[in-house]
Amino acid sequence: MNKELFASYAQKYQQALLDNVIPFWMQHSRAEKGGFNTCLSSDGSVYDQDKFIWLQARRVDFRDVINRLEKGVNGWRCLHGAQFLEKYVGTTMEIVFSLAPDGKH
Repeated sequence: MNKELFASYAQKYQQALLDNVIPFWMQHSRAEKGGFNTCLSSDGSVYDQDKFIWLQARRVDFRDVINRLEKGVNGWRCLHGAQFLEKYVGTTMEIVFSLAPDGKH
């Protein structure tokens, strides 16, 4: 693949990420009882409220990527997920695959 074609794809996907993907997830994924809803329909409605631990951690980690792409983005949304993980997963080393919406096993 030549450099110009690669650069055009990179620009296209970065624009889609910043204009569509990130705003969609920021608007629709915050869960009322902590953490994030990760099972969303294309209209943003939640179809499964289980909280999959690896997806919660992935969402928190993704904040670093967002901060690099979009300067000045507030990090409070990721703190919401980090606090959920700390509260319900903590340091017990008992990591489960998923939790109920309220953080229970």
